[in-house]
Amino acid sequence: MIPKIFAKSLLPLMVASSSSVMAGQFYIGAGMAGLAGSGEEEYTQGSSSRTYDYSYSNASIRLGYQWSYANRLELSIGSIDVEYDENYEDETYSGFDVDYYFVWGESIKPYLMVGLGSYTFEDSAQYFSDNDDLSGLAFNFGGGVIWQFHEHLDVELGYKFKSISWQDATDGYNTYETQSTHSGIDAAVHVLF
Repeated sequence: MIPKIFAKSLLPLMVASSSSVMAGQFYIGAGMAGLAGSGEEEYTQGSSSRTYDYSYSNASIRLGYQWSYANRLELSIGSIDVEYDENYEDETYSGFDVDYYFVWGESIKPYLMVGLGSYTFEDSAQYFSDNDDLSGLAFNFGGGVIWQFHEHLDVELGYKFKSISWQDATDGYNTYETQSTHSGIDAAVHVLF
């Protein structure tokens, strides 16, 4: 009689426990990208184009959700500092990305990532006649590994590629198409809840 009552009282607890494991986990983290990376900005006006090489660094705050099967959806807000190889003034892009991670494995998890983002080319209004900073759409792709060394902590190390297509802009005489592409090592630390 007592074991039956005991089993009946434990059943809802076991179901609740297993469904919370199946539900996945939210996480928050911080990342840094651009280590051993490089980029290129291309301006096209009519049939002529010019490119500028740059190095970059990217700091980001990340909020995401990891499903029980380890795939992740992540929102990151960040700032990309661009330092040109030639003697031009350094620039900053700021914006956000929404990335989806296809993840395999248990504690050391390889992944592939694809995503989209929206960015603003800070202080670019001064160069164009409409007096607005350029806005752009980013495409992201990457791969790497996530090492979950604790139930609530993991580190990520990967190589990521980003391409930003900026809106067309005019200086009053010419219309310019601008594209920025860069790739490099990306590292992050996450706390899982």
